[in-house]
Amino acid sequence: MKKFTNKKLLIILTMIISMVAFFTTSSISKEEKKAAETSAVKQQPPEKFPIAGMRYSIETDRKMAQISDVDEHYVVISESTGVNIKNKNQIFSTMISDTIKGNGTFFGYSKGVMLDGGIYHTTNKGKVTTVLSPSGKPVTTMKGTWIVPEFQMGGNRYVMEGTFVNRVIGPGVSKTQYKGEGRLIK
Repeated sequence: MKKFTNKKLLIILTMIISMVAFFTTSSISKEEKKAAETSAVKQQPPEKFPIAGMRYSIETDRKMAQISDVDEHYVVISESTGVNIKNKNQIFSTMISDTIKGNGTFFGYSKGVMLDGGIYHTTNKGKVTTVLSPSGKPVTTMKGTWIVPEFQMGGNRYVMEGTFVNRVIGPGVSKTQYKGEGRLIK
């Protein structure tokens, strides 16, 4: 009789587990579903709900104007396209920044397109900070606030707002982490 190698044993165990999972899943799906209780109360929409996530964006256009009042004073209009990691929403943003030596303020607008085709609009503003890394390269961060003045969900209207941090992680590529809250508009 031949000895089983660890690889052969692993393949056999994987096949057995897969068959058990397949037959268990198909028998569970054949079970009768219980009817909903007739006295069930319709669930009320949430008054508040937390929001948090991350997205990556790629800059698609940039226009820079140097202002001649002081050294390294720039006004920049940039456009970017991104995707939300959690819900796969697409984000299209236009930002305007006013910086001196990479530090200053910004404001902008974003349009979010959800997988179901829904659209929402965001306004954001904050501060731009640029510092030198240990290797001497500039590292730019944007911190600020965002607001969605009206968002439709489940037949109800919500306002959503919060904070975000955007870090440039490569040429034309940035990562944004955000958090906030949605509130029912009464």
